[in-house]
Amino acid sequence: MALLLSVDVLLKVLCLLTFLVIILFVCAVIYIYHKHSQYRHIPGPKRDSFFLGNVPTLNEEINVRQRCIQDVWFDWHLEFGAVFVFWVYFTPVAMFLDPEDVKKVLITLNLPKAGRVYNRLAYVYGQRMAGNGILTELNHEIWKKKRKRLDKAFHRSYLMNLMESFNKICDIFLDKIGKMADGKTEVEMSGEFGRVTLDVIGKVGFGIDTKAVESATSPFPVAVTGVLEGVESSFRNPFWMFKFWNWPYQNEVIKTVQYLRQFAFSVIDKRIAEGNGDRKDILAHLVSLKESSENEDYQMENMVDDFGTFFLAGQETTSNQLAFTLFEVLEHPDIKNRIVEEIQDVLGEKQFVAYDDLGKLEYLGMTLKESLRMHPPIGGTQRILYHQEMIGGYNVPANTPVNVSYHITQNSPHYWKDPEVFDPTRFELKNKIGRSSTQYTPFSSGPRTCIGKTLAEFEARVIMARLFQEFELELVPGQKLAITQKTTIRPKNGVKCFIRRRK
Repeated sequence: MALLLSVDVLLKVLCLLTFLVIILFVCAVIYIYHKHSQYRHIPGPKRDSFFLGNVPTLNEEINVRQRCIQDVWFDWHLEFGAVFVFWVYFTPVAMFLDPEDVKKVLITLNLPKAGRVYNRLAYVYGQRMAGNGILTELNHEIWKKKRKRLDKAFHRSYLMNLMESFNKICDIFLDKIGKMADGKTEVEMSGEFGRVTLDVIGKVGFGIDTKAVESATSPFPVAVTGVLEGVESSFRNPFWMFKFWNWPYQNEVIKTVQYLRQFAFSVIDKRIAEGNGDRKDILAHLVSLKESSENEDYQMENMVDDFGTFFLAGQETTSNQLAFTLFEVLEHPDIKNRIVEEIQDVLGEKQFVAYDDLGKLEYLGMTLKESLRMHPPIGGTQRILYHQEMIGGYNVPANTPVNVSYHITQNSPHYWKDPEVFDPTRFELKNKIGRSSTQYTPFSSGPRTCIGKTLAEFEARVIMARLFQEFELELVPGQKLAITQKTTIRPKNGVKCFIRRRK
């Protein structure tokens, strides 16, 4: 009798659970249907699935066909125009590509950054990396305070004092390149640029010698790449915590993050103990902030957040810019020859780029800008629209994730003449007249523009000028430029060169 009673109770419980599951399923269907109906007036690719949205197509393009997501979005831009919506499961993402719409998103409305994107860098697989640093801070008011604190460390007048450090690191870099300059050895320049830019940010930013250029066993290049690939992987796999078969990889990334943060902590702790002395690097500014009575909320964890942010962002983006620039220049002998002539005119026999020389390297500067136009290392940004707004002629519902793609806007035939042509003269003063300020935004635009923009410009000009002054480079035949995105956009297959000393 008791057994029959317990079976009866169990059946009732199962029926109740089944009923609840059905109710939840129906509610989910109604909710998703309602979400779909809110965006029917905005064009976009057809969903592959009611529940999965466009995820199957994105997986096919990215994981099977090995395409960069920017290329997939570019195809949709050509098909649907400057505004379209695609679906990540049942979450809509609105893409705005017209420069005027970009201006509205980044400047006029100054929409806040999307946590679903930037939290992936703040905490990589749950492990704190950039934390609440200046790049990943979502609260506008808190961010303003942080930006004001840090601006001085990146002011042009402050960076002028770092030219000697730039050149000393270049000396080490060129010495290494010189040992491979026999005209026969294949040199993978993407990796070499990654090492020299790591040494630069280490020295001018934090007064440390990473020895990435000199030592083949330096752990930093692998660590930085590993963290950025982990960020990208966690973003592509929103349910990463349930993928137990991927836990060994996740644990390796977590260990790398812990290593970088512990390294940052030890560097900061040592500097605090020793004092800044006459050092004027970025770390000196961070230490001064911590020691000021006005910044009691700026603690060690915050310093480590900023250290990690500058260490990652300050190295990877410039490294990729240099790699893309070198490839394009070597593909265009006329551009290369003009750069070399300008370097000879400005520097002569002097093996040092002074601050006053930077402005004189005008054509090299335009070439670097054109490279950033065609190949921005940061593909774009995602913001959140918390209230209903008219953008691009469409009424966009509240709580919509909004994407801006620098890569697409800067390569679109709708906004640039012959965008596929590498042409530095686009940035001559006469050719910039009438161009929207948000037509070219490799460092973003609006209040949250990249704080390290000037540092990156200084660094890139010095490295490229010194490299072309001393060496003749040519691409190993058969290379094609393709892009891949591992948080940042980089050359998929590197940039392989033969190198000789210039006579």
